[in-house]
Amino acid sequence: MTENETPPPVATPDNNRLPKPVRILLKLIMWLGVFATIFWVGMSILLHVYLRAPFEMYAAGFFQQPVRIFGGVRLGTDLAKPSVVVSDIVVGADPNDVKTASVILGRFEAGLPWQKIPEGTESTVSYFVKAEGLRVEGKNYGDYEIPFTALPNGDAEIRGLHGKIDDAEITGDIFKSGEGLRANLAASNVDYGQIAEGGKGGKMTGKLELVAHIEEQVPMVLATTAGRATFLGGQGAIAGNALKFWGGDVFNAVSAKETVINCVGADFIVEKGIAKSKSVVIDTEDATIYGEGEIDFVSQFINMRFTPAPKKATLLTITTPVLMTGPFDHMAVTPQAATIGEFFTGGMGEKPVPLAPAEAGANACEIYIAGRK
Repeated sequence: MTENETPPPVATPDNNRLPKPVRILLKLIMWLGVFATIFWVGMSILLHVYLRAPFEMYAAGFFQQPVRIFGGVRLGTDLAKPSVVVSDIVVGADPNDVKTASVILGRFEAGLPWQKIPEGTESTVSYFVKAEGLRVEGKNYGDYEIPFTALPNGDAEIRGLHGKIDDAEITGDIFKSGEGLRANLAASNVDYGQIAEGGKGGKMTGKLELVAHIEEQVPMVLATTAGRATFLGGQGAIAGNALKFWGGDVFNAVSAKETVINCVGADFIVEKGIAKSKSVVIDTEDATIYGEGEIDFVSQFINMRFTPAPKKATLLTITTPVLMTGPFDHMAVTPQAATIGEFFTGGMGEKPVPLAPAEAGANACEIYIAGRK
């Protein structure tokens, strides 16, 4: 080689290239991802084709209304919890019309079962179940995690049920034994706005202790339901002046934009799907309103009577009882028939007295409910 000749290039390693074992591993991961995607899409198509119609048919028989699945049936995407997902479920007389649907469930997910063998018992099978975006009659009923366990002999249990509706929480346990159901549920931090339009505050709590018989349809299950339901709420308000008229000063009520609520309380005994009042009370800044009657969840009919006890005498105070009657979706609120004199004085019978104010930090309605158990 002369001095003017260029030396031949020398092969040097490519510092930017990954080692061969790493490149092989990455390709393997890539192909596994492609295979997993193809498998997921294929299985989702099969699930949608073969499970959608049976699911709609079964759900329609349970709800006794047509059911339509708009989002389809597919595999879940969480590899740690393999599951089947059913999305956009609509229940109603016309399930194609979402605006008039009675029930809408955005997403229902059921995890594939895994074996669980408690010490000293037969093997059981547990499932991971979630329901998200539940709406009933246009109202939001939130998201739920439902740890379902199938026990030997056909029994089952849901321990640690957890639901969330905005800031409110629902917890509890449900048990199936033979043909019977038993539920112990609790609600907390429920805002008045979630109960009545224009409400705010209150931070209500509730407790349900119910038993029922297993049936194929919701109305039949409700018709066998028995137990007890109690509810308590604290300081809050409700928009409008309706409560101020009944038991308050008419002149002040006309211009009122809201009614201040000190507390509410209700205690119902449930028999054959009918909740019969043991004690119901609403305490406002103007009056204490006592309720009595029943709510029929089977026929979806309410028949309640509310009697106000004004806290102070005014020039013009309406004290006649108020009737709340009719089906849930067309309920009527009317004053009980009375003479003009009775309309403003409550008649000549024994008059209810307002609740005594509770000590600081106490709930007067809770004290009243506890005293009538």
